[in-house]
Amino acid sequence: MKIMDTKREQELVLENLGLVLSQLRKFKYTSYLGEDDLISVGTIGLLKAIRGHKPEKSKLSTYAWHIIKNEILAEIKKNKYTVPIKNNVYYLDNNELFEVLPDLSEIENNIITYKTHGYTNKEIAAILDIDKEIVRNLLQKIYRKIREANAE
Repeated sequence: MKIMDTKREQELVLENLGLVLSQLRKFKYTSYLGEDDLISVGTIGLLKAIRGHKPEKSKLSTYAWHIIKNEILAEIKKNKYTVPIKNNVYYLDNNELFEVLPDLSEIENNIITYKTHGYTNKEIAAILDIDKEIVRNLLQKIYRKIREANAE
């Protein structure tokens, strides 16, 4: 690689670091990885995107967004980092706030925590290394438990 190419890569990384930071907001509460670790992983994804980008096919930011996200998800999955279980997780349904039951299993707590942070079922399945259908079924079970507990 030429010196000019390396310099241009550095400029593009600095110009697009906001993409990494926006992805960081999605993932910083979902693992035991620290903020610095997530920034490092995201920046590696950004660099991969810069090197693999084909300008005639798409904008760099669009291409990089997906590469960064996938890089972070892969790192979380590889290291099996999980969400710390919180006793007071809340779920919003039809503009009503419900406290999640403390007797949910560990996997149910993890799933509802990811869901309250805006993750899709597919993303939750990838992070927890389980099938998407299992996530969907467990979410239905969790919602039923929450509704029953709050109806009392």
